[in-house]
Amino acid sequence: MTKFCIYAICLLMMSFDSSFGQNFRKDSLQFKVYTIASFKDSKVKNIKVDKVLCDYCSEAQFTTLKQMSIKSSMKLIEKPKYRLINGEKRLAIYIRVKRENFAKLKHKDSLR
Repeated sequence: MTKFCIYAICLLMMSFDSSFGQNFRKDSLQFKVYTIASFKDSKVKNIKVDKVLCDYCSEAQFTTLKQMSIKSSMKLIEKPKYRLINGEKRLAIYIRVKRENFAKLKHKDSLR
C-alpha cells in the first residue's frame, strides 16, 4: 500500500512539473531580433537594429520590439564575453512577450 502511495505521489508531481513548464508557450510570442553594436577603444559607439523577424507586426509593435532589443543589447554588451576593442559585434536576441500585451500594442507606442 505504501509503495502505491509513493508511486501515485511521484506521478502526480511529475504531471504538475510538465504542465507548469510549458505554460509560457501557450500565452507568449517569441521574436528574434538582430542588432549590431559598434565599438571604438572598448567603448560602445552605437547600437543599431539590423533585422526584426516579425511578419505580422504593425508599426507600433515593430518600433517597440526595436526599443526592447536595443535595451537587451545594452545589457548584453556590459558582459566581457560580448565586448570588442574595435569593430562590430552582431547579436541575435530573442524577445518573449505575452500575447495580450502584444495585441495591445497595435495602437500604443510602448509595452508596459
